[in-house]
Amino acid sequence: MSITLSNPSLRRTTHANFHHLVMDIAWFGLALAASSRFAQFYAIRLGATAIELGWLASLPALVLVFATTFSQWWRGRYHSSVNALWWPSIAFRTVFLLPAFAPFFPATLRVPWLIVAATVPAVAQGVSSALFVVAMRETLLPEQLTSNFARRAIWQNITITIGVLGFGLLLETLPFPLNYQIMFVMAFGFSLVSQWHIMRLKPIVPEDKPEPQRYNLTRRLRDDRFQSVALVTLASYIGFHAIIAVIPLHLEQNLGATEGFMAVFSMVELLTAAFAATRMEWMVNRFGNRTVIAIGMGGTAIAALILGLAPTLWLTLPAAAFTGASWTFTSIAVLGFFAARTEANDVNASTIYHQILFLAMFIGPMIGSALVAIGLPIASVVVVGAGIRLLSAGIVHRGLSLFGKPRVVVKRK
Repeated sequence: MSITLSNPSLRRTTHANFHHLVMDIAWFGLALAASSRFAQFYAIRLGATAIELGWLASLPALVLVFATTFSQWWRGRYHSSVNALWWPSIAFRTVFLLPAFAPFFPATLRVPWLIVAATVPAVAQGVSSALFVVAMRETLLPEQLTSNFARRAIWQNITITIGVLGFGLLLETLPFPLNYQIMFVMAFGFSLVSQWHIMRLKPIVPEDKPEPQRYNLTRRLRDDRFQSVALVTLASYIGFHAIIAVIPLHLEQNLGATEGFMAVFSMVELLTAAFAATRMEWMVNRFGNRTVIAIGMGGTAIAALILGLAPTLWLTLPAAAFTGASWTFTSIAVLGFFAARTEANDVNASTIYHQILFLAMFIGPMIGSALVAIGLPIASVVVVGAGIRLLSAGIVHRGLSLFGKPRVVVKRK
């Protein structure tokens, strides 16, 4: 994109877009506190087993793998990616509302309903996720992307922290299951404010229906630059999510965690994540995306080791701190790595990238759940997860040497 900020009108537009993208994630973070921090505990309270927790974490990701394929077709119906986002984005946000209906079902159907409530909106999420990355790149200049990624991460973690504390107090104060029902309804309302900010975005590229692009996974994966993106994404997301569904079970069953402690645990994690996001630009400029990803995965391995070996509940808080900072470094750097190796308006690349990401998010949680199902103690599974994450860091750091580095275009005067 050769657009510059010399035009005052363009400067105002990009500034407004930057603001709306930050406010989008700020409000979305309030909603995300409900699903990302308390949904698994909600399922445990409703009687979910380790396998059911694994399905709750992984099945939506499997649906996302296939649903993302429709993003190119859906984008072709609209003149801008922002307009194309409306219906998929609003449908995806029902993920915050549907869990509130679980107590109305018979006891044997409540956990299956939670799995359905998380899985059905994933169809719309698959389309909106791929289009949202394209929309960001169509509404900001390339040099603004890393800064916006970092600023969004800061505000997301701040507002999730606020949401966790508020919802944690609500859950501890009101009786079950009314407390969870009120929380999810509030989360849905916050997500609608986020939706309003998304629809205020204005593209800075000419609006036009894109030329039809054939979905070609094989051709894309033969590209050296995209091969490295696929490797990094698979290694980091599988490694991190391998024990993501087991950790709440370990905290609740082995260490006696309640919703109140989970609020404190999440607050520590999110505050360190917010601080890490403020250092993101410096980290990437100093070390590069791939090294930052490897460093982040190493940090998540330390977090898992602390969690698995901690003898008391409060000694798990350092693990929360390591997780927050480390995964922030990794997740932002993975997205930056993808952006550096693909074109801004390449919906096909965004689609396949998200399919790889969602596939990793499906495979990961099933690893930990399967280890618990075969009889391995939950704490031991968490320690094994530390080894998996450390292996992922090694794959990211060493495996990428097999691939070419991003091309650097030098303009001669």
